[in-house]
Amino acid sequence: MSTGHNAVAIVCSADAGYVLPLTVMLWSVRTHLPAHRHLDIHIIDEDIPEVEKARLRRSLGGDAVTISWHTADRSRLIGVPLWGRLPICVYNKLLVPDVLPEAINTALWLDSDTLVLGDISPLWDEGTGDSTVRAVQDSMVPLVSSDMGVARYRELGLRADTKYFNCGVMLMNVARWREQHVSERALEYLKTYARDVAFLEQEGLNAVLSNQCGPLDPQWNWSVSVGGGFRQRSVDAHVKIAHFSGNLKPWKHDGGNPYFALYYEYIDRTVFAGFRPKRRWHTGALRSYEQAAFRRMLLSSEQWGIKVWRAFTGRVATPEDVRTTR
Repeated sequence: MSTGHNAVAIVCSADAGYVLPLTVMLWSVRTHLPAHRHLDIHIIDEDIPEVEKARLRRSLGGDAVTISWHTADRSRLIGVPLWGRLPICVYNKLLVPDVLPEAINTALWLDSDTLVLGDISPLWDEGTGDSTVRAVQDSMVPLVSSDMGVARYRELGLRADTKYFNCGVMLMNVARWREQHVSERALEYLKTYARDVAFLEQEGLNAVLSNQCGPLDPQWNWSVSVGGGFRQRSVDAHVKIAHFSGNLKPWKHDGGNPYFALYYEYIDRTVFAGFRPKRRWHTGALRSYEQAAFRRMLLSSEQWGIKVWRAFTGRVATPEDVRTTR
């Protein structure tokens, strides 16, 4: 671990099935970072095999990178809502203060389905200021009062026009997060209103941090699937972090969006060079729908589908869900 002025602390999470995107994401951070910067990486490890950890280290390499692996105590996640195929590890970002060393006061959380396209130093150097967290307003759910926003925003005393942020990229003031018991308060909300929660840990964080979230320019969390990147014909040179939010992931789906082609270029610079998702019978249909002009009109239908799926599969986490296998 390095805590000097030139150290940039990245925190993220992955399981064995997410090693490829984790590697690509971290390599994309490393390749754009100036040589004088030390990259201090902290990964909440969900049983990633040692051989895969070694492959990740080979991709990053160099003396300017430190990788620390952490096992989170998930016992306090019993009772949080789950639905669909979403695993309990989506809540790992709430456990960041538990696993990071006390010496780290600021950290940049990056979801593994992001791709860094520029130097993150300007973002890091700006810091969090007076905010507990800084993040980009969500492109699909812009306000806490939006459909699938913060279900109980009125009970929480939040104004309807309070912005709702996407937590896939967050510059976190970890020290302030601990002082304000952010994770504990988010978990209390999630367990109390489990039946109403839509986007799990993201709703929990918005419930307690919306009024303490400093804004970030959308270039730091540009949605490829919906919002800003929708139907884009070329890669925007101003985008610093592309986010493959939603179900269409580039390691599973050969998308028509130009950011997918760019993602494969980054794959080819890692130990996973040459990997491409298998084309299946429905691939062509997905590519057409993904970029179709009428998709924007059907986004509300996609949200309706999420609600139905949540209604049929929704449950709360049990002791078996949070069991640590190692």
